[in-house]
Amino acid sequence: MFVGVAVLTVAVGGWVSYQLNWIRARHEFLRSHPADVLGVTIESVPSPVSLSIFGEKGVQHVYVINVEKNQDKLAQAKKLFPEADCQLTNHGWGGGLNSSSR
Repeated sequence: MFVGVAVLTVAVGGWVSYQLNWIRARHEFLRSHPADVLGVTIESVPSPVSLSIFGEKGVQHVYVINVEKNQDKLAQAKKLFPEADCQLTNHGWGGGLNSSSR
């Protein structure tokens, strides 16, 4: 029984650690790219369930500007924000969207 409890504790601890790291990575991604990434929530959007357990709010849109330079940032945004509509634009905020995908 002790072994079962120990294994369960390690598994749950690993899962919690993964979720908290994902939340940290989401916040760091938006904070570390202020000139070319913007996360916007206009309406309430649920975050993935495993993150909402820890109080993480959903993001409705993630805009990445300067398409040629930031394809990797778009891929990272899609991975970190699966609930968001991640878009590329060459024209700064609010216009000229080139593509859109979830």
